[in-house]
Amino acid sequence: MLIQKRQSTRNRFPNLWDISAGGHSISGETSKEAIQREAYEELGYIHDFSNDRPYLTINYDDGFGDVYLLNDENLDINDLRLQKEEVQSVTWANKNEIMQLINEEKFIPYCTGFIELLFFNQNKRGLINE
Repeated sequence: MLIQKRQSTRNRFPNLWDISAGGHSISGETSKEAIQREAYEELGYIHDFSNDRPYLTINYDDGFGDVYLLNDENLDINDLRLQKEEVQSVTWANKNEIMQLINEEKFIPYCTGFIELLFFNQNKRGLINE
């Protein structure tokens, strides 16, 4: 998984690693438009999300978040252009490395089941083991 380290100046979770990329939609924007914009703003990554569907939708008291998973084997992190105001660095990490970062309190404190689910669904949709 591509993860990003948040800048020290961020209000929430400064200097912690996070899944890439994310943010809030602008009024009138769909989640596809928002993730396309955020991926470009934060990482300089261009992807057409018009034919993609969210893998998950998470509901909160004050809204919801759509989670998109991409499997881009051509992505070279050296080609990314990081938004210095938000992102310090990026790296590839496997599930065990992310779990270790969570345990060391160096990653946003996601529920570990969420991270497990992301890795479980990285190359498929659904919850059935096949």
